[in-house]
Amino acid sequence: WVKERFRGYAPDWTQNIVNTQINHYDKLPKWARKEKPEGATSLKDDRYFWDFFGNLIKLNKLRFPHMKQRIYDPMWEVNLNHPEAACAKPDYVAEDIVRLYADARKVVDAEDPGAWLVGPNCSSPIKNFDWNEPVFKAGLFTYVDAYNCHGYHPPPPEEAQVREKIRSLKTMIKTYNNGQLVPLICTELGYRSQYGAEDKHRDHARWHARVAVILKGEGFKTYYPFYSYDFIKMDWSWGINYNLDKNLKYGSKRISPKAAVPALAVCIDQLEGTVPVTDIPFFNHDVWCYVFRETASDKPVIVLWSVNYNHKISFPAGNVKTLQMTNIMGHKSTVPVKNGMAQLDVTPDPLYIRGADATIYAHCGKISDSVIASVYPGESVDVAVEE
Repeated sequence: WVKERFRGYAPDWTQNIVNTQINHYDKLPKWARKEKPEGATSLKDDRYFWDFFGNLIKLNKLRFPHMKQRIYDPMWEVNLNHPEAACAKPDYVAEDIVRLYADARKVVDAEDPGAWLVGPNCSSPIKNFDWNEPVFKAGLFTYVDAYNCHGYHPPPPEEAQVREKIRSLKTMIKTYNNGQLVPLICTELGYRSQYGAEDKHRDHARWHARVAVILKGEGFKTYYPFYSYDFIKMDWSWGINYNLDKNLKYGSKRISPKAAVPALAVCIDQLEGTVPVTDIPFFNHDVWCYVFRETASDKPVIVLWSVNYNHKISFPAGNVKTLQMTNIMGHKSTVPVKNGMAQLDVTPDPLYIRGADATIYAHCGKISDSVIASVYPGESVDVAVEE
């Protein structure tokens, strides 16, 4: 089914975002940059670079005429250019970043009207959340169509509080964008499959699939897993494929899938064509659940997993006789429903569930928005109830 789905795309269809990494001195064309990093951009003449950027856009339009909205971001992990980070040169502060996006906006509108300019490409709003606010406050959303970021964090994603950071990020965006949320895009996020001598390939597949569900469930429009294959210039185990070149060279033509590839393929197969409905945080602290709705059938697709332990739970399926289950590798099974409940084995592998009562799950709204209090064992909370 993967081959059928990709049929008709351009051969290099995945190259659908233009990123010039203007904030990294060593990535700038030699003809465009000053002799050493000096001031934000470090360009000899801004006009020449923006002419070059405009030509890149023209080329991109020719290569990808089928794309509904082509995407452009001149920055790459620009939070690393902050003077306090001391990771990349030249230095950029919030005002420099917004000024650059203002310039980029003019070029994008002139060369590819209707395309998206996205940014600011923070290396991780999970780990570097506070860096975003000064950039938002300086006026970023006057110029960009979507928030673009990378999403690196230590695994697993649940313990890194990916969900909580996304929700805080959305609140912050609304604060500085007149109460409006912009589309969310994650153009890099991944994990290593090897930690020293410890093989984490099974966890690697789990983390990728689970974070993809979390991102989609929390409203991200796009997620690009990092990276396509292992290569030597990076910590060598970041790929979702093995690199079969003996030198692990970049650009290898021979690769072989790790477990993360079928795990992500099954995730796509199960959730493509769905929209998020809600998370369900009520099973227990270790069990995670997201509900999606198929737009074509109006039926729910439920994803259930645990973070650390195996569990047996009674799952409320509603007025149905069976549930159809698909596991992380795509194997299917059927579970009977008795008196509206199904007995399920929940593990750290995502389980995709179809057949639950649509009247319960397909249009229930976001449950977490209706929670009036959280109460833990030994605690008490007073709430006001309106008649």
